[in-house]
Amino acid sequence: MSDTSTLLATLADVQEPAPPAQGAPLLLVLNTSLLLAVLVALWWRWHRHRTRWRREAIAALHQARQQEAEESLLATASVLRQVARYRLGDEVSELHGEAWLQTLDACFDTHWFTKAQGRVFGTSLYAPRPLVSRDLHSLINTLERMLHRLPSRIQHQRSAAR
Repeated sequence: MSDTSTLLATLADVQEPAPPAQGAPLLLVLNTSLLLAVLVALWWRWHRHRTRWRREAIAALHQARQQEAEESLLATASVLRQVARYRLGDEVSELHGEAWLQTLDACFDTHWFTKAQGRVFGTSLYAPRPLVSRDLHSLINTLERMLHRLPSRIQHQRSAAR
């Protein structure tokens, strides 16, 4: 035999090592966990962005609670105006009186503004009557609860400019 044949005859087959016993399931679990963490982080970011208006409104109500009664009431009315404009569009900016209260009821899906304590945000907002601090805190607490219950979706078509 030639040297080549002898060398070829002495070669052994190359064998692949056995796969690790726990490697594949562990990698699958780690990759799935990483994917789940990324999806949760994206959902959380989307949710925070979608409800930012609510957090800002509630923070403004907390600031209004710290002011004197008259300034607090005006700041609260301003927050209501901003929430309604955000949710229903700029056309609600011109409303006042009963039409404004009915719009607020429609926005918050309640009758609190037309038939209860929320009437203070209609024409009586500018009437010269003292507002007790306790009543104002109750008013702001009720508004905060209603803001928390509002759905995050917007009820009108937002313009492309925003």
